[in-house]
Amino acid sequence: MPAKKEEEFELVPLSPLRKLEKRIEALEASSIIGVREILEEMRDIMKLNTKIIEELSKANDVLRVELMKLVERLEKVSKGLEEFLAFIKEVEEEGGESEGEGKEDFAAKINELIDLNKKILESNQAVLNALEEMEKKMRRPVLMRKFPQKVG
Repeated sequence: MPAKKEEEFELVPLSPLRKLEKRIEALEASSIIGVREILEEMRDIMKLNTKIIEELSKANDVLRVELMKLVERLEKVSKGLEEFLAFIKEVEEEGGESEGEGKEDFAAKINELIDLNKKILESNQAVLNALEEMEKKMRRPVLMRKFPQKVG
């Protein structure tokens, strides 16, 4: 008979081993659930981030359009003021030669400027409203759920 290695044997109660196995399984299960929750949170945050970026992009486009309108209106105002100043200089140079016509033209120009200023005021108010709306959207609180606490 060939010589066999001697193996040692020991009697160990199984209940502590079973408890350890159950505890390990519970830890593994809870860590998997925790990771899933974190991944779901990250996905939700990414979706929210995408929505915010889309809103900012839309607001930026609206602002760009309003600014272009504002530039055009400012050019009109500038042109109107130049015409107004030229008219005043012309009236000043003519003196009192044709006072009746000059006063009527002057009054008409003043009325045009008043109307133009009203339009500019409305435009500026629209831009301010758009900016305030953008600010409100950007300052909305971002509601986030808390991440699960680590087990340990």
